[in-house]
Amino acid sequence: MLDLKSIIFDNPFIKIISIVFAVILWFSVGPDNIHKMDLAVPIEVRNVPPALDIKSGGAGFINLRVSGRKILLKKLKGMPDKKIMAVVDLSNARAGENIIQISKGNINLPPGINLIQIYPKELIMVLEPRNNK
Repeated sequence: MLDLKSIIFDNPFIKIISIVFAVILWFSVGPDNIHKMDLAVPIEVRNVPPALDIKSGGAGFINLRVSGRKILLKKLKGMPDKKIMAVVDLSNARAGENIIQISKGNINLPPGINLIQIYPKELIMVLEPRNNK
């Protein structure tokens, strides 16, 4: 039978390595490694009906709050704006005022980045019949 003294003092090298490994693992995946960041991303409008033109609401940015590991957010901050955008599909839009909901499905974020908040959550786009002069 093992006594308490042998459990504590036998194989000290293995025990020290185990503790060091546990500390490294804790700091690499611990909750302190998750950070938040705000981004302004451009809106890309797709599939405008051929008979309509965008009168207002077609240009601009939306604001996102995202979270992720610090190293991923640093890479994200250095990316060109064209890589991250909000895509708005107007294939079902009609002439007049259209309220477009913005959701997670409209945003293309890299893996490891989580979307926390979108502002504004909806866009008002006014379309008018195209003038063919």
